[in-house]
Amino acid sequence: MVREVRKEISPKEVERSAIEMELVRQRMQELEQHLVMLETRIQELEVIKSALESLEADRDALIPIGPGVLVKGKILDKEKVLMEVGANFVIEKDVEGAKETIERSQEKIEKAMLSMKAELADLYDRMREIEQILLQYYGG
Repeated sequence: MVREVRKEISPKEVERSAIEMELVRQRMQELEQHLVMLETRIQELEVIKSALESLEADRDALIPIGPGVLVKGKILDKEKVLMEVGANFVIEKDVEGAKETIERSQEKIEKAMLSMKAELADLYDRMREIEQILLQYYGG
């Protein structure tokens, strides 16, 4: 007959495990929130790409000039767009170049999301390990 050998777990180890569990839980929540934000950003980029594909010259448009404020205008050039490149700097790009830039951004975001999902899976595994330690201590 084979007996299960149970390692004795000290109260200090239980305390460390409980603290680690809380830290792991917090990190998992952060990652999940960040993943939601990145998914939203990918969807926004898809909308922008779609809008670039449907640009028509001499068409009326609503042009944002600030959060929630739009002015009526006309699209004068359907071949060129202005893209913000950070720190309020804007560059002119042709539509195809703008779409390529957007696609590269999407790829970077998707890579980051894969990395976060892998970290989330590792954290989930660690959470299960900690739960086993705590169950062993409390006799579950």
